[in-house]
Amino acid sequence: MKLNEREEMALYAFGCTSRELTVRRLRLVAACSTKQDVKSMLFHLSWKLADEEAEKWYPCFQRNLTMEMEERMHLEAEN
Repeated sequence: MKLNEREEMALYAFGCTSRELTVRRLRLVAACSTKQDVKSMLFHLSWKLADEEAEKWYPCFQRNLTMEMEERMHLEAEN
């Protein structure tokens, strides 16, 4: 799945290895958001992940994303 940087950051912040819990969490955060663009992005991301086909690839995708984001933050902290 292709995600933009904002979606990656949201998934890193609110995601876990459970796709179902991540979808619920994204929808809850979207419902609480007061900014329409953030609300829309979070709901759209939750719809992408709600697809039953995502069940197969999501856990591996989430682990890879977490490792990539932690590496990015580590590199930024060094500079």
